[in-house]
Amino acid sequence: MSDDVARPADDEVELVSDGEGLSVLGSATAVERFLLAEGLERSATSLPGPGGVLAVGASGAQAASTIAENFGRWVKLTEESVELVKKYGLRDSKATGLSTGVVKGESGRIKGFVQFARTPAASLRNPAALAGLAGVMAQLAMKQSMDEIAGYLERIEDKVDDVLCAHRDAVVADLVGVELAVEEAYALSARIGRVSDVTWSKIDDAPMAIGRTQAYVLRQVRGLSAKLQDAARVGPLAYAATATAAELQEWLSVLARTVQLQEEVGVLELARVLEDSPEDHEQHRMALQESRQERRDAIGRVTSALVLQLDAAAERANHRVLRHPSKSPEVVAARNAAIASLGEFHAALSLGQEVEALAVRRWGQAFNQVRGRAVEATGERAKALGHGASSRARAIPRPHRRPGRETSD
Repeated sequence: MSDDVARPADDEVELVSDGEGLSVLGSATAVERFLLAEGLERSATSLPGPGGVLAVGASGAQAASTIAENFGRWVKLTEESVELVKKYGLRDSKATGLSTGVVKGESGRIKGFVQFARTPAASLRNPAALAGLAGVMAQLAMKQSMDEIAGYLERIEDKVDDVLCAHRDAVVADLVGVELAVEEAYALSARIGRVSDVTWSKIDDAPMAIGRTQAYVLRQVRGLSAKLQDAARVGPLAYAATATAAELQEWLSVLARTVQLQEEVGVLELARVLEDSPEDHEQHRMALQESRQERRDAIGRVTSALVLQLDAAAERANHRVLRHPSKSPEVVAARNAAIASLGEFHAALSLGQEVEALAVRRWGQAFNQVRGRAVEATGERAKALGHGASSRARAIPRPHRRPGRETSD
């Protein structure tokens, strides 16, 4: 075994984070002990060995060798695991965008890990191995995202292909052809372990077509928000809210599919750059990671704006339930249905936005509240009137008696 890929000691684990995932390398015992101590054992995925990812060239070979020489697990970063990275004080590198460090156990005890980052492990000192490992981690993050979206589409039982084929808008229907090309390219590349020139030529213009459809769908979701905002009366508001709940799931399913295809193209793109221009791989990986985050942020802003409009619509309807006892509950029910769809969508894309259902304000409840306020206000006015009358009575001057005259009994 070479010094460049030397295995860490049995009580050490190497940590590598790219902001989206955390790789843990070391002996099987040390890695499993560390994951167990931090409560991450259930969410960890084995780092793939040679042939498990689309990574070739010197960096890919070094990464495969490093993974093969160690036991490696990968964990998607959540709020909890982000705190873990902060806890161990990993060192950040602006050149690679990675955070790295070594954690050492105390006499093999499960909860005895302490920071030990003064001297990085040999594999963390190897730039080629580290670059290849970063590429593997990026692919794992995109693949997990693809799987989560696939699970979401399966759960909602929405036939995206049927939606696309039946859609009258050409910009949406065109995505069907892009889907077929990307799926074929991905299958071919996975089979031969690389992205050939012929394979890449099949999807060269796919990112533009996918992005065009995604932008179109986001405009439609913004349109739903605008209709809710423009509806001043409860009748039109109920119509807009019901239409939003009915249309939203379709738009979200198409939007999720565009993100899934973008992740699939990203895996192929990263492997292609690693083969053709390995010297550009690090910068390309970081740029790709930034683009993915920017896309998710843009989607999150649009869906968050819709959530705010749905909440505002439901509140307006609840306040007017006395005048509109049938339409107001329709608005709240439509809001809750749309929010449920958005909640599933946010979870699938890891947008981290949770919104609770809103209770329908019943007519009787509203009436009792209004009556209670009226009675209270009437009492306050009566009390004020009584106080005023008493004050005015005290203010009336009494007649004076003339001197020397007495009133007989």
